[in-house]
Amino acid sequence: MPAIQLGTVRRGNGTWFDDDDEHEQLKTRPSSPEPRYLTASGSSSDGTTSPLLGSFKSQNNYPDASRRKRLDGESGLLRSARLSGLRCLRWRFCPTRPASILLFLASFALFAVALTLFLIWYLNPDKVVLPWRAYCAVPPDSPKMPAANAIATETVSPAQLLALYNSSAPFAQPNVPLFPPEDFPFDWETLPPTGIFLGVMSIDSATELRMLARTTWASHIRSRHGAFPGDGGRSTSRTIVRFIIGQPRPEWKEQIRLEQELYQDIEILPITENMNSGKTHAYYSWAAENAWVPPHIPESDPQKFPPYVFDYGDATIAPQPLAPHDPRPSTNATRREWVRPDFVFKTDDDAFIMLAELEARLRVELYLSRAQGLLMQPPSDPLTFWGYLVKNKFMAGEIYGLTWRLVRWVATEPKLRSMTHGAEDKQTSKWIRLHPSADHVRWQSEHCWIYDHPRANKVYAHGFLFPSEVKRLREEVTIFMRRVRDAIGLHGRTLTSRTEELETTPTSLDDRTLTNFDTISESGSSSEYPLESETRDTISSTSGLTADSWWTDNHRKWFARTTVSKFGGRYVSPVAGRDDGRDGMKWRVEGLVEGSTVSRLVDFDRVTPLEAYKAREPRHVRYEDRRVGGTIAVHFIKHKSWYLETASAFLAGDEEDEFSPQTPPELS
Repeated sequence: MPAIQLGTVRRGNGTWFDDDDEHEQLKTRPSSPEPRYLTASGSSSDGTTSPLLGSFKSQNNYPDASRRKRLDGESGLLRSARLSGLRCLRWRFCPTRPASILLFLASFALFAVALTLFLIWYLNPDKVVLPWRAYCAVPPDSPKMPAANAIATETVSPAQLLALYNSSAPFAQPNVPLFPPEDFPFDWETLPPTGIFLGVMSIDSATELRMLARTTWASHIRSRHGAFPGDGGRSTSRTIVRFIIGQPRPEWKEQIRLEQELYQDIEILPITENMNSGKTHAYYSWAAENAWVPPHIPESDPQKFPPYVFDYGDATIAPQPLAPHDPRPSTNATRREWVRPDFVFKTDDDAFIMLAELEARLRVELYLSRAQGLLMQPPSDPLTFWGYLVKNKFMAGEIYGLTWRLVRWVATEPKLRSMTHGAEDKQTSKWIRLHPSADHVRWQSEHCWIYDHPRANKVYAHGFLFPSEVKRLREEVTIFMRRVRDAIGLHGRTLTSRTEELETTPTSLDDRTLTNFDTISESGSSSEYPLESETRDTISSTSGLTADSWWTDNHRKWFARTTVSKFGGRYVSPVAGRDDGRDGMKWRVEGLVEGSTVSRLVDFDRVTPLEAYKAREPRHVRYEDRRVGGTIAVHFIKHKSWYLETASAFLAGDEEDEFSPQTPPELS
């Protein structure tokens, strides 16, 4: 067969052309697309292949079929997100290199942290320091239950201050103590002591905190007997302290069992350890069956006050094992069966409780609640919810308690079992609002004598408080509020808005006092201890002051000021750098006492820490020669050193010679 001339091609119409002539035309023509559903290579089952036909394997015939099926099953939201991601990758500013990716991730992390901190700040209800001086300048709140839908309000209203501090108001007299109530019909000390079961919420690993509580406020004579000379332990003879924990973890079971056997003061609930997932409800359910306290023995009580008769008074049990910090009966008294407590309390293990102070308040409250219950039809056992009412909403979780009738109801009411998750203090307040006799429950709140540790940097924090300082601040408030009333009455003069003119002038160590400071240091007497009663003239010539407009941020700060705590900043001791000696720790603790000379030391260069410490008030002066009437609880003690500072301020000191020539009374 003759060779074919490859350079020549026959046209479709029969004519011939040379491919060199048409080369340029062929180059400009678009190439034919490959078959959409055919592959250009492959092998058939018979081994033949064709570069034009390709392979017809079934799995490769439709390569987009699985993709289309996958897209058909994709939700619209996922598809939009995927497409947005693809567009982002095509965006010219999208990071594609390692350096730009790292920069983007770092920027995003900073944004996330900033957003988190902002949300924490925004959602935190405690952003403004509280006017605690106003809390100590007004009578206790009404025991009426706050409305469930009430708007969170100030504990003390400006109108209340104006009404209380007028020329004829008896409470405006600072010599009238905050406790006991002035209108109490007789000597409250003659009432029988109150039975209190105090459960301290703890965890298996908090061994050191439990030991600190056992060796300080749970057993110390000044906590149980009160200030000198005390009452011999009568007041807290029916007060029992126990530590409440959930089921210990496996690695802690042996240690908890040994600790429980040694101290007899740990109660283990049948629940997994938690704080806001039902532990409080489990505790009160347990207490309804297992809480017992020593009985009141009238014949051994010299006061001879008739004992109360309650419905739960007939329930008894054999005397329970005593913990080292439990009250002991007198040597000549026969141990009697234990009875149900009048109050069951819950507190945190970062709280420091003065037991005699707590019992004194509850003794008066039990009498008042009993009197109210007798007026009900039918008569009822006491109904009291006692604690620190926060923003007119709920009792704060650091310490609160229920009378026995409320405890039994909480333990047996079925619908409360579905209300155990969430902030435990808020949940407990919700429970009490659901009580069948909720309108008759007394919500007794104590705002002046429950606060956070001075170093806590919280709105509830200020210096350690004693009755003598409260008397001084009430004198200041009396003068200040009368000036406010005068300004309102004049209608042409108002208080200045400048902060510096609203501050009172501390005169405890002013130039006038320094001239006689040696005399004060030697005597240690409070007779020459100047009062913080001088205020600068806060009245200016501007007009417009009314009873509704006088309360400004500056006035709020005036009522919130403290000589110790600095809200929003780190606490710095006034003797920092000068407390390395033997007495340095005493100076540091004294600097945490509200209104003390050491707490104001930073304002006076000519006074040494030793001189300021010697000018402090003796303990009996701080308590105004009363057994009780001061701090009940200090909360938010987050460090062991803070705990020891609190114990030193309220229990220790160099006033041990108060007991001379007799020895301190013992608990046993």
